[in-house]
Amino acid sequence: MTNNKLEIAPMTVTIDRLTVGGKQMTKSVFNQIQNDDFYCSLIEENFDDNDYVKLKLKKDMLLGYVVLQSKGIEEKWYIWVDNGRLRKGVFGTSNIADGTAYSNELTEIINNHNRRDYFIHQDIRFILSTEEYEQSKITVSYRDIDTYIKTVNSELSFQDRKDWKTKSDKIFRQLNSVGYEFYIYPKLPESSKKIIAEYMESAKSILDQINDMQLYIAI
Repeated sequence: MTNNKLEIAPMTVTIDRLTVGGKQMTKSVFNQIQNDDFYCSLIEENFDDNDYVKLKLKKDMLLGYVVLQSKGIEEKWYIWVDNGRLRKGVFGTSNIADGTAYSNELTEIINNHNRRDYFIHQDIRFILSTEEYEQSKITVSYRDIDTYIKTVNSELSFQDRKDWKTKSDKIFRQLNSVGYEFYIYPKLPESSKKIIAEYMESAKSILDQINDMQLYIAI
């Protein structure tokens, strides 16, 4: 007697229809679901043993997503269950004409971070403590600003140079009574740099998880 093994290859599952209360999901049913914040509800912040911020996706709560199109914009809405109640929230938006990837809070933080080699984007402030963030601050007087720009020019990415040139980017500096304030990576302690790296890694992981989920709901 032979022992034959049955192997089933991994596969993705697509939800074509979702039944709610015995009724098929329709646009009318979808519109009645209470709105909620996708990121606050489905992404939680955890801290490891070293107090590094880690993001975790609550995948078990997700039922699927709905794609809505209007005026050249495509919105991706996710539906989930929270304590037995249906909730929905926007994951991201995309421009139909150019077929861009869905823009959302995580992609914005990651992209802004990746475009800068020298300055700290303001979206990262909440990752660090006030004390850590303040350690990265420098102040340059008005008369010394051009000299400072020339000194650090070789360390700037294209985006950083563009921001310098316009001198109007309020993302990483602000005008005050003393001069220009900047928040820069070179002055961050190594522990803070590691916290930022860990956060970006976990954010990218969550985006990959979400984008890999085949949970489309046709309405």
